[in-house]
Amino acid sequence: MKSAKHVYIAFLLIGLMLRTSDAAEVTEVFQANDFWPDSNVYAGSMALDSKSNLFFVASGHAILRLRPVGSVDVFTPLIITGNQYLYSIRFLTIDQDDNLYIGGELSKTVVTDPVVYAAFKITPTGDVQQIFHQQAAARGSDPGLLAISDSVVDQAGNLYISGYVTDNVLRVDAAGGITELMRGPELPGGLPFERPRSMRIDDGNNLYVAASRSANIIRLSPAGEIQKVYDGGDPRDPANQLMSPNPMSINAAGEIFAGSSSVDGKAILISPDGQVSQVMDQSGDGTGVITAGSGFGHWQDLEFTGEPLLGVGRTAAGPDGSFYITGGYTDNLFRIDREGKVVALLGRTATPDVNFSSPRDVLVSPFNEIYVSASGSRNILKIELENTTAPAVTITDTYNDFAVNATNPVFRFYNTRDNAFFYTSNAEEANTIISNSSPAIPGEDRWPYAFQGSTFSSAKTYPGAVPLHRFYNTQTGHHFFTVSQDERDNVMRQIRDAGWAFNYEGDAYRVYPGDPTSDYQGKEVPVFRFYSPTFNRHFFTADNAEAVSLLNDDDWHYEGIAFYGEFH
Repeated sequence: MKSAKHVYIAFLLIGLMLRTSDAAEVTEVFQANDFWPDSNVYAGSMALDSKSNLFFVASGHAILRLRPVGSVDVFTPLIITGNQYLYSIRFLTIDQDDNLYIGGELSKTVVTDPVVYAAFKITPTGDVQQIFHQQAAARGSDPGLLAISDSVVDQAGNLYISGYVTDNVLRVDAAGGITELMRGPELPGGLPFERPRSMRIDDGNNLYVAASRSANIIRLSPAGEIQKVYDGGDPRDPANQLMSPNPMSINAAGEIFAGSSSVDGKAILISPDGQVSQVMDQSGDGTGVITAGSGFGHWQDLEFTGEPLLGVGRTAAGPDGSFYITGGYTDNLFRIDREGKVVALLGRTATPDVNFSSPRDVLVSPFNEIYVSASGSRNILKIELENTTAPAVTITDTYNDFAVNATNPVFRFYNTRDNAFFYTSNAEEANTIISNSSPAIPGEDRWPYAFQGSTFSSAKTYPGAVPLHRFYNTQTGHHFFTVSQDERDNVMRQIRDAGWAFNYEGDAYRVYPGDPTSDYQGKEVPVFRFYSPTFNRHFFTADNAEAVSLLNDDDWHYEGIAFYGEFH
């Protein structure tokens, strides 16, 4: 199966800018009415890959992809297995290698057929593999699953699926093996465990499960040790801090943020040492006061001031440790920073001009971009906060790993003396530079190069490849590369007529001047070009994180896609 194009760099995203405030800039990046004006299609669960492609469930039936350039395509249409297809998608998650995992109910031939659950792994190139297939349990006490509530995937590619009615958690390994890890209503040691709703994996591969009926959060270690992290006591007790824990998120500091999907509208923070503090209640941002209405009503049915929080929908953790939480019945989104400050980013009073109702999911990119989907307004909003920057990537002190069996990798070196970058696909030339830059060589004889690995390979698969021209600046000691024949000819004229201090060294390697497979995703990858007027240097990278990071560096100016190389 062929998938549509990837275009990687996050800052190329376009959309309709809705509002700019002192706190945030809101952009509508997807509106279902633009594609299906007469349907009820809406965006649901979301996942973001390392290339800034946003995947989301469309009305429970297909996976759409919002690419960084703003276009939307069907990444995965209806998945057919035998004479059935994936009819109701219950979860969407992604692993560190950009494999998508989706699962849910298969279609029925007749209405009396039993419910069958299935899960699929989809590679970045669109290959689909079924990894789970199981008939749903008839009752909560039966083996198997009944009512999938959540899923997560760990660093080893193991998929975890929770059964809401069966009070259990299954692990599906990469080979399709199934292991039941937990089953309620009681776990070993007498821990109550009923109605698991939300799951998360931390950096240590510990699994956290929030169970709503038993009002607790359980941690399962990789070794199988079960430990209670939070116990809310009797969920019917009004004094309970969290009536129905769900959803839940974990930040890089190991703090757990959990909300209540019940109407009580509370949210708590659990520190790594187990200390529990309530950080939100019904008043939301601290200014809202509900004066009328009760139960699971929508905000139009209530009277209040400010931005209250009712019916927590989803939570997410940002790279800076902040947490985000949506109000399912109050159509709003809050941010809670590490100091406990609560700010309403979306809502009736915070953003009255933004079309936003019935939030479905929220996630935060590594660059602190917040995405929130909504079924009522049938859209996805992107929120960019002021005074936040991308994680630092020091391009002068970094290494980009690549496979040892990579074909035609383009090796990158940093010249520490001249603050310049050098690129070559010639392995013999690369090895010469590495050996002559060895720390074992005395300083006066040692070459000033640091090997930085590779972010792409030269062109080898598709027709239309052209040479990348290479010049050497005899005054500065650095190289200049261009795919443009006009630019190459201009430099040659300047050498001849104006005495520019360049030597033409011929072809560096071959690249594609444009996208060689414009109608589908092949092996090609865009290579981005930056220029620094401060250093009078160019920089090339196919690494999205490096490119996005440089946007926050005043020393570098983005000059667009220089050419296309290939994946390793």
